[in-house]
Amino acid sequence: MRIIKTSRLGEFIKNHPDAKEGLLVWKKLVESRDFKTLHDLSQTINSVDMAGKYHIFNIKGNDYRLITAVHYNTGLIFIRDFQSHAKYSKQSYQSKIDGGKL
Repeated sequence: MRIIKTSRLGEFIKNHPDAKEGLLVWKKLVESRDFKTLHDLSQTINSVDMAGKYHIFNIKGNDYRLITAVHYNTGLIFIRDFQSHAKYSKQSYQSKIDGGKL
């Protein structure tokens, strides 16, 4: 799959250097294959969940959340947001997604 805006990963790493290894492992895994379904993706990365139309990946042993939009039909992954687990948990993330603010 192809990640759109890989430069955003660099921004996240700059702001959260402890997440570097986890983000680079995630990048390598998703770029190594063409996933056709969530099931296919979860066979490779079992820490993926859905929130509305977004795919949420746990990064660095659940310390961070990488929020993406995965388009299986085109083989593209759009990076939407990156948050600490604490920030993600404090929000009503589902209502934020449903409210169209992401």
